[in-house]
Amino acid sequence: MIGISDFARGYLRNRATGLMGQSKDACQIRRPGPQKVVYDPVSRKTVTYGGAEVYAGPCRLWSLPAGSASWVQDRELTTTRTRLSLPYGVDTPEPGDLVTMTGSDDPEVVGRSLRITGVTRGGGLRGSRVMEVTFIDFEEEGDV
Repeated sequence: MIGISDFARGYLRNRATGLMGQSKDACQIRRPGPQKVVYDPVSRKTVTYGGAEVYAGPCRLWSLPAGSASWVQDRELTTTRTRLSLPYGVDTPEPGDLVTMTGSDDPEVVGRSLRITGVTRGGGLRGSRVMEVTFIDFEEEGDV
């Protein structure tokens, strides 16, 4: 196995954190506990209250380019694999933790809630912690 120098490791971590800072993405992550999820019918977004805060600060929300489409009854359902990255050195959240987007380049994302479904622990080259997340949305009446 080939090692990586401390200089290279530091450079890669700083670069990843710098790229993360170029977007307006920010989030708050809470560990489930006594909490309440409230649906706002006007904005069609969920808001989570309660639980212990795990992290608040810059993050990066992104999707993998490959998605999948399937038909459910008479509607086409397109799914993408959405990821959330945090700066290096942050305590890694766990699957089941709840994320609220507090800032984003996309105004439709601000205020949306996500659940962490999987965590990739950063290795020697990774400058961030990467989590797979899913949006928590309430279905409209009549939706599948």
